[in-house]
Amino acid sequence: MKLVVSPYHVTLQELPVMAAVLLGSRLVTYLPVPEGIDRASVRRVMGTSPRYLRLLESWRWAAPLFRAGVMSSLDASPGGAQVSAPGADPLVSVRRADERLRDDARFGELKSFHHASLFAPERAYLDKVSSDMLKAGPDPGVSVPIVAGLDAFAASRSFVSVRSGGAVTPRAGSAGPSLAQRAESVLGESLLSFSMPILSAADGGVILDVREELHQELEQIRDALSEAIREAANESRGPRDDASTEPSTAGGLPASVQTEVREAAAQYARAFEVIARDMLGADDGRGRRITGTTVSVVCKRMSVDAAFVSSVAALRQAGSRGAPPRRGAMGMAGNDGALSRPATRPLGGLLTFVISPMNSRSGHAGATGDSRRSRV
Repeated sequence: MKLVVSPYHVTLQELPVMAAVLLGSRLVTYLPVPEGIDRASVRRVMGTSPRYLRLLESWRWAAPLFRAGVMSSLDASPGGAQVSAPGADPLVSVRRADERLRDDARFGELKSFHHASLFAPERAYLDKVSSDMLKAGPDPGVSVPIVAGLDAFAASRSFVSVRSGGAVTPRAGSAGPSLAQRAESVLGESLLSFSMPILSAADGGVILDVREELHQELEQIRDALSEAIREAANESRGPRDDASTEPSTAGGLPASVQTEVREAAAQYARAFEVIARDMLGADDGRGRRITGTTVSVVCKRMSVDAAFVSSVAALRQAGSRGAPPRRGAMGMAGNDGALSRPATRPLGGLLTFVISPMNSRSGHAGATGDSRRSRV
């Protein structure tokens, strides 16, 4: 089961990516790289862009996952060879989303945030994108094309897009879910849900060990979720032909499908508890304490345009509060008052896993205790 994760979550090592590295057989994300992509080109940019250097440093925890082929910035074959087929690079979809931000009249309110030359010149592009990722996504002109482009990439390849559900009750010092996240929470249709314990702070090498130790349990969850995804695809094509009276979920899936997912998740949780006894609190090899938490996972069917729709809704909400439209408006914390429901709630071919914190196993729900949370 292939998942698509946001580079914003990778940069801050947030719960969505920490859940995804266990749930997914493989993960694809978007990593801004120089045109050449070779080491010499990367070193050249690192020497001239401190922000790009900081971005790559923030991804160091995931380096073992990239080397093992678990995570990649391209859709690669199972053997690890890079696929040259059209569309294998998420950057293609991100560029198209950037064009839509500029040209699509349905989302015209976002046009003022568009950068006329986001992708050129190269150094400015890498510097601007790196800065936005390090700051958790305050510039819609950068973050919206990336998130919307990754959604389009996921939908085109029948992958599942992973995103944050934010915190229902933010902790002290936390910014809480952004307006865009809150707007997106009312979009789409929930198909099923379950909970699972995960590592909230750990080096990629530790994560690989957990994936290997719990391989059987994780494969059972993946198989159950893959079956649910197939059922969701069949259900979206129209009413069932059979006269089955089997109970179904609110999203129209057979209740037995959700039961299988939850049973697989329960078996995994029991196995995780066993290995967690000696793991949590230990050093991860990079001088950080390994911590864990429990998250809820909600599988939703959404429109491929969810990122655009929720950003427009967030912009309108910010304006209704008297805040002038500006860069970062969608990143405003939204803990006070209710967010109005977006005018349209189109469904589409995008399946998502929405990851939200449930409780803290060791007092640390985040990777580093940083109160920042990506706004996208």
